[in-house]
Amino acid sequence: MCSKVKNRGFTLLEILMAIAIFAIVLSTIFGAYTSTFRVTRIAESQGDIYRKARIAMERIIEDLAAIQVSAAPPPPAAGQGQPTAGSGQKTPVVEFVGEDEQIGSRAADKLRFTSGAHLVFSGRKDGFTTAVISYTVKEDDRGTGLLLLRADRPALVENRDDRDDDGLVLCDGLLAVDFTYRDDDGAMVDNWDSTTSDMQQRPVPATRLPAMISIRLAFNNEAEPEQPLLFMTNVLIPVRQAP
Repeated sequence: MCSKVKNRGFTLLEILMAIAIFAIVLSTIFGAYTSTFRVTRIAESQGDIYRKARIAMERIIEDLAAIQVSAAPPPPAAGQGQPTAGSGQKTPVVEFVGEDEQIGSRAADKLRFTSGAHLVFSGRKDGFTTAVISYTVKEDDRGTGLLLLRADRPALVENRDDRDDDGLVLCDGLLAVDFTYRDDDGAMVDNWDSTTSDMQQRPVPATRLPAMISIRLAFNNEAEPEQPLLFMTNVLIPVRQAP
């Protein structure tokens, strides 16, 4: 007597269990895969932020390290014309203006000063070594971050354009740009203006400059949006240290 072997297929319950196990394994692999890519993306983003902060800080520090007190003829007396070149005794001119500004609720300070760190991008020497360097901040096109702009104009050009909104972008992706200044009493102030009458009356020109400048740059932190990445440094004004 021959026994018959029946071909028995999978039941519906077995198929559903197999699909469930496959889905669990697939979701585990996909989760690990996407998590790895997220960590990699965040690491690359933070590396890019550190690079931007380093370049911006180095440029600002180099500009401040070359800060200058230029010499110019004294203003003419009442009823007299402009002094001619070489006439009269030259008096030191100090231009250093720091303004505490905001864009919305974010710090967006401005800074302008005379420095010997004039940059030439054309490859041709223009004969100028002293420049008026300005740092300004504006919102990016998407309105999600701030741009730090640097403008560099020869200081001795007559009728020079004092607008600061046409500088080159030095850094993007910022949440805040904050400059503060330490005065002779050691107090930190948010504004500084060497062109005021009180400052101009100081007999020693170098004292019209702050003794120290604190710089703070804040960037968006993709990993923890509520904890921005902060970069801070203090810069001593070299003119103040000169004998």
